[in-house]
Amino acid sequence: MLLIALTLLIGIVVITLYLRKRYNIHQVSSTAPTVTLFSQCNYIGTRVPVALGFHKIAEFGSLDPIMSIQVPSGLSVTLMKNGGGVLIFTTSVPCVYYTRFMITSINVSTLQN
Repeated sequence: MLLIALTLLIGIVVITLYLRKRYNIHQVSSTAPTVTLFSQCNYIGTRVPVALGFHKIAEFGSLDPIMSIQVPSGLSVTLMKNGGGVLIFTTSVPCVYYTRFMITSINVSTLQN
């Protein structure tokens, strides 16, 4: 019985690691600085934390549209637009309208002094 339980546990761990790698699932530490995208204006609705670094819009699942962006002090978010161009925010934006067809990728970085 113990051998069966141990085999099942190992199987669950292996499957979890495979799925995390296969579907590019990221866990964001609660202490890591993040920008948060929201599906509605005024920072409500579905929320998606975006960690430091470069991300393709497809990583964020079905969040469409992006209606508000919360940018903590010290961070900058750059939205790369479809067809070229960028939008850079260093403060929170309570109401915007961007669809996943308008934005191709997102880069979150720390502000340079």
